[in-house]
Amino acid sequence: MIVDDDVGLLFWLGEIFGKAGWNTVPALNCRQALTLAAMWDSYIDLVLVNPALNGVNELIETLSRVHRPKIVVLHDPDIEAVIPADGELDRPDLATSVSRARWAERFRQLLTKIGVGLEIAPDGKNGMGDANLSHN
Repeated sequence: MIVDDDVGLLFWLGEIFGKAGWNTVPALNCRQALTLAAMWDSYIDLVLVNPALNGVNELIETLSRVHRPKIVVLHDPDIEAVIPADGELDRPDLATSVSRARWAERFRQLLTKIGVGLEIAPDGKNGMGDANLSHN
């Protein structure tokens, strides 16, 4: 599940996970995420979330009652928010392919650290990279 009010980020991360065969559930806010989580039939094992969104703690608490997904916070360095998480990264700069590739590598390293493997190989077209995710 990807929860962020940046449609470009939702699309980009959804594309990375989708290319790897993962189902993604994008949500523009926490209320929408809760509604989608209730409708989603399968296990949500990873949540990428913007901690500045209203209701983020409620979202994490609700999802944790059913099962404990890995939580990755995508925070803006200018906004201080504290939520329980397995890992955190600064929000990516999607402006250039170089910054996307650099961020994607840091993202891969973080996911590996928390038990979710991600392999990225350049796709040669836009620098975003193909993703190969393996769930344990």
